[in-house]
Amino acid sequence: MNIKIRPFNNADADKISTIICRNLREINSKDYMPDMIEGLINCFTSGEIIKFAPGRNMFVAEADGKLMGTASLAKDNRSDDEKYVVLTPLSL
Repeated sequence: MNIKIRPFNNADADKISTIICRNLREINSKDYMPDMIEGLINCFTSGEIIKFAPGRNMFVAEADGKLMGTASLAKDNRSDDEKYVVLTPLSL
């Protein structure tokens, strides 16, 4: 298997949205109420991803040319300190 990590580009938004929403429904739904999951899903449409991507260092993972996941490094806005968080939804 050939794995490649590269920067996100807007053409990736639809597939990344699908991956994130699938993870929210299949993985995160075990820990959160359905209304919270659906609210989060609304935050990860392809249009929303394109809006917030410039404010993050966002990457995608490809395996043999197929988009498999994403990871982002973003400033943690919950603190005034220079702290960052890693966000990592991956496909199953």
